Amino acid sequence: MKAAHTIKERLIQSVGDKITIEGVNYGTFPSAEQIKNLGLEKLRSLLKNSRKSEYLFNVSESFAEVDEDFLRKAPIEEVKDWLLNIKGIGEWSAHLELIRGLGRMEELYGNDRMLIKCAEKVYGSKISKSELRKIEEGYEAYKGYWEYYLRAGC
Repeated sequence: MKAAHTIKERLIQSVGDKITIEGVNYGTFPSAEQIKNLGLEKLRSLLKNSRKSEYLFNVSESFAEVDEDFLRKAPIEEVKDWLLNIKGIGEWSAHLELIRGLGRMEELYGNDRMLIKCAEKVYGSKISKSELRKIEEGYEAYKGYWEYYLRAGC
C-alpha cells in the first residue's frame, strides 16, 4: 500500500491538474489522456518501476480511447472482457474497476473461499456456499456493494 501511495502522489504532483478550493490547493489524479500524453519513457522515469509504468500506460491508452457509454451501459460481460484484454488488468482489478470506477454492481467477484471467511467473521457463524448465495441474493442489484464492503471490513 505504501508503494502504491507513493506512485499515486508522484502522478498527482507531476501530471495532475491543480485546483484551489477556499484557499486550499489540491492536486488531482491525472486523467487517462494526461498519462497517455506523458509517454511511456517519462512515466518510467517518474514511477521508477518499468512493469507498473507499462501497465499504467496500457490502461491509460485503453481508457483514453474507449467510449464511456460502452463502459457504463454495455452488458457487463462485454465490459469485463474489454478490461481483461488490457495488459496489466487481471480478474480482481477488472472487478474493482467495474464496482468502484464504473458503479457496475451487478456482478460478484466469485472468490468463494475468501468471501465465506469474511461472511463468517461478520455474521458470526459457519456459512456454507449455499447460505452465502442466499444472503447475497437478498441484496439484489446491490450485491456487488455487499461483497465489496464485506471484504473491506474483513
